[in-house]
Amino acid sequence: MVLGAGLGERMREGVGQQKQLLAYRGTTLLGEAVAQAEASSLDRVIVVLGAAADDVEATLTPERATIAYNPDYQRGNLSSLKVGVVAAGDHDAIVHLVGDMPGVGASLIDLVVDAWNQDRRPLAVTRYRDRVAHPFVLAAATTSRLDQLREPKAIWRLIRDSDPADVLEVEAGHDAPIDVDTREDYERLLASERESSPGAE
Repeated sequence: MVLGAGLGERMREGVGQQKQLLAYRGTTLLGEAVAQAEASSLDRVIVVLGAAADDVEATLTPERATIAYNPDYQRGNLSSLKVGVVAAGDHDAIVHLVGDMPGVGASLIDLVVDAWNQDRRPLAVTRYRDRVAHPFVLAAATTSRLDQLREPKAIWRLIRDSDPADVLEVEAGHDAPIDVDTREDYERLLASERESSPGAE
C-alpha cells in the first residue's frame, strides 16, 4: 500500500506545488514509488490518494495498482491507512509504503516481505544504518487494531510502544532513502540522482 494522500504543507510552502506532483525519473515522486511497488512481489498494490486527488491521479500510469480515495486526508496518515486496509479486503499483512520516499526500491520491499514471511510477527520495520523507516509490515492482527490508534504519528507511536519481541527489524545494510518533505529534501534527492546517474533528469 502506497500512501499519497497528504497535504505536504511544508513542500507547498517551499515550491508552491503539491509534493506528489514533483517530477522525478520521468514521472513524479509518487509515480516512482508506485512503480517500485508494482515491480515488487506484492500480491496487490493499492495507492491511497486524497489532496489534489484528480491532479495526482492524472500523473499516474499504474500497471496493476488500484486507486483508493481518502476524503478525510486532512486527518492524517492513519485515516489513509484505514482506507487502504478496507480497499485491501482479506489480507495476511499490509506493506506500508509512502509516496515521498521514491528511493525505496522493489528489491528492498521484497527483502522486508521475505523476512516477514519467515518470521510473522505483528510488525516489521526496516532498520537502515542511520534509522528505522519504511517499508513497514503490519500483520492482520495489527491492522485490525487501527481504530484504537490516534494521530499524530500513530504508526510511529505504535512501533515505539510495542513489545520489542513483537517487532521484526529487517536490516537494509545502507542508509535510509531520502524522505522528501521540504524543498531542500527534494533538491538533495535530485542532486543524488544526478551523481549516481549522470545526465538523469
